[in-house]
Amino acid sequence: MKEKALVGIKAIAQEAGVAISTVSCALNNTGNLSTATRERVLAIARRHHYQPSFVAKSLKRQQTGVIALLLASFDGEFYSDLIMGVESSLREAGLELMICHGSGAQRVLSEGLFDGLIILDGQFSNEMILRLVERGKKIVVLDRPFPHASVSQICLNNAQGCGFVWQDLMKLETERFICITGPLGNYDGDQRRLAIENLSREHALAVDWYEGNFSKESGYLVAKEIFGKVSSGLKVIFAFNDNMALGVYEYMREQSLFFGEDAVLIGFDGLQINQYLQPSLASIGYDRRFWGYQAGKSLLDLLAGKESISLEIDTYLVSGASWI
Repeated sequence: MKEKALVGIKAIAQEAGVAISTVSCALNNTGNLSTATRERVLAIARRHHYQPSFVAKSLKRQQTGVIALLLASFDGEFYSDLIMGVESSLREAGLELMICHGSGAQRVLSEGLFDGLIILDGQFSNEMILRLVERGKKIVVLDRPFPHASVSQICLNNAQGCGFVWQDLMKLETERFICITGPLGNYDGDQRRLAIENLSREHALAVDWYEGNFSKESGYLVAKEIFGKVSSGLKVIFAFNDNMALGVYEYMREQSLFFGEDAVLIGFDGLQINQYLQPSLASIGYDRRFWGYQAGKSLLDLLAGKESISLEIDTYLVSGASWI
């Protein structure tokens, strides 16, 4: 049998012989309706499998109960931990999480069917953020400074993490230091480079810069370039994220190069997989779930009318046999 088409509130009102406002009251359990009228309307709605319009309800309440999370990618442990942190804070408040990614995200966000937005995507410009703020949206950014009354900033303490690397570096008698950066214009990558530049000037230690793109493949290619040079001696390598460090690690393993003899290596992100490698990979870690939870909590505070905040997430050294 062919299933009947879903109907709207107007059709229900016509069949019940009542006003649209009466149907609305019956469906929302409001108004001073007789029991018979309310039951007649609800019976018709059930028979036609009536589903209320999410958009219409949202416009009426001026709230959707949805928080959008805009990410540069979904891949791997990094993003899954962050998402779980955000989701846990919203679940406590009874809100839903909508995750956006890629070229279609801007179109979805432009429709405005969300109450607030959390951003970790450098491709989403400050101009786009400002347009949403002007439309009354509350926002938390995880990847940039954005001083505004409707925007909170929850970013990593990159300088702190680089300081831990530098403390260990001072134990070595080395004249050069190799850093593999992320793409220019990435906030966290730029902050790590700035921190190392400041420390190198202070301690008069030369730094060799190689640009990666935060992928494992780019780390592998940079390692091939580094070790392909004639110069010998211990190479001290700081990759600005763990994916690139894993690329260096893979190249060293393929070429039968040894940690402590040919190179020492540290990454940034503290991914769990690092500790299962043999030898283990050192890194700068931070609590990604806590970061996500704080982002969600800060957005809820903004939605409740509280002031915007600027907060940095602490980092720490994760020891590994690849490092000093």
